[in-house]
Amino acid sequence: MRVVFGRRLRPALAVMAVLMASVALCAAPATAANAAGTPGSVSVVCPPGGPTRVGSHFLGILRPQRSEPGSEPCPAPAGASPQAVSAEAPYTQGATPPLATYGGPVLGTDPDGGQVTVTPIYWVPSGYRVPSNYQDVVNGFLGNVAADSGRPSNVFSVATQYTDASGSNNIRYHVASNTAILDNANPTLPGCVPDAGPVYADNSGYTSCIDDAQVEGEVRAVLTRNGLPSDASHLYPVLLPQGVEACMSSANGAAGGSCTTNTSSPVTGQGFCGYHSSTTVGGRPAIYNLIPFPIYHSPTRFGCGSENGPGIQAPNGDANADTTISVLSHEMIESITDPFGNAWNDSSGNEIADDCQFLYGVGFGGNPGAQYNQTINGAHYFVQEEFSNANYVPHLSGCVQRNTAPTPTTITLGASPDTAVGVAAIALFATLAPSTADGTVTFTDGSAVLPGCQDLPVTSGVATCVTTFPTAGVHTITTTYHGDATHAPTTASTPITVDPNANFFQIIVGLLIQFAHVFHLLGL
Repeated sequence: MRVVFGRRLRPALAVMAVLMASVALCAAPATAANAAGTPGSVSVVCPPGGPTRVGSHFLGILRPQRSEPGSEPCPAPAGASPQAVSAEAPYTQGATPPLATYGGPVLGTDPDGGQVTVTPIYWVPSGYRVPSNYQDVVNGFLGNVAADSGRPSNVFSVATQYTDASGSNNIRYHVASNTAILDNANPTLPGCVPDAGPVYADNSGYTSCIDDAQVEGEVRAVLTRNGLPSDASHLYPVLLPQGVEACMSSANGAAGGSCTTNTSSPVTGQGFCGYHSSTTVGGRPAIYNLIPFPIYHSPTRFGCGSENGPGIQAPNGDANADTTISVLSHEMIESITDPFGNAWNDSSGNEIADDCQFLYGVGFGGNPGAQYNQTINGAHYFVQEEFSNANYVPHLSGCVQRNTAPTPTTITLGASPDTAVGVAAIALFATLAPSTADGTVTFTDGSAVLPGCQDLPVTSGVATCVTTFPTAGVHTITTTYHGDATHAPTTASTPITVDPNANFFQIIVGLLIQFAHVFHLLGL
């Protein structure tokens, strides 16, 4: 590719180049906003804060979000959990992806048999109840997740890209659903005092409180009594009934403890919707999830549902069960990819689901109030997305609804005109295949970014850069496509020769074509 460099017209042409660069700068803010993937009108989501892990025991802590659609941004305390600022964000604000392995074990790899058996434990102390339909919907979800094992069509398939510490054995999506256990035993240890005040949508509150030591005791008792195994192939979600508060310690919310949403948690920032952890039975680890009864449309103005997405969705006709399923999905996949907090997480310690909390993607099925983003073994569910390293592009993509490998792309560089004046603007074109590719492109001359050519948007498979070459000679132009949620990044390099000799006709033709490109870019 050859570019003509005209010495005698440098001053005037340089002025025109500056003017065109100014036009490009005026349009830059809109381009930056598009590149960030931030929609123009979204609901703001502000969790009350608190980290996604406390020590090495409380992991994948899902913190409640402010349940007021359209609310103004609220500051989070120091060390706060990531924040979802848009229902369509590429990943949660404050997340620091990609995920990396820190050498710890995972569940569901071939050396461990490849199968993870999930046994739900409904811990319903005397005087409490869990509606049978609630259990049917949740148990049905687990059964359908098991039946869909091996398919790339739901959020659990995202885990298959992650490996054990050796990097040689991928997690397998091979889930088995065991018969649920309903346990009416009362706690055997002293626990916490329930916080006062309404928390549920029906304005009811807590009448008892259990802490994590009691949850561990319940897991040990149920496994021992039922002869259930404790190992890297079994997972035990513990589901609580409405009216039972859960705290990490004996301190309730009013005493500054970290508990399920209560009247104090919006102030302390220590509320939670669920977490995963482990205890020991017979000297072996028993991995469990704590799944409290869901809180949404709460008088506390914080909840664990999708109020700030499209609203609470109940594709199975039971808002309690449908909301619980998203929290359960969050904690289950984190137990698989990071059971002890030392396997897969980002540089801030957030896990696969933490980086996508309260993000549901786009393209929902169903009617408002019963929408779904997952079809699992033919059944419909509305659950948060999970983080995919394979789909990660900074500020553009990362959270996905299913395991979809990015489509390979190729890029071709062109210039117009081929014989243009060096200091006048020349248009460079990056043409992507397939043309459905979206995202941004950057043009560099060697290692230096060409003026006005960084993170340019791709439109209909083409990105255009209007730039200048201040020196004659051969310039190696590298075009970098940064990828998007469904298309892989790619690069291509092309030599361009800037010729110091130009005749009058070449200069005039070049300028006319360049002005035409400027008008096109401005939409004139």
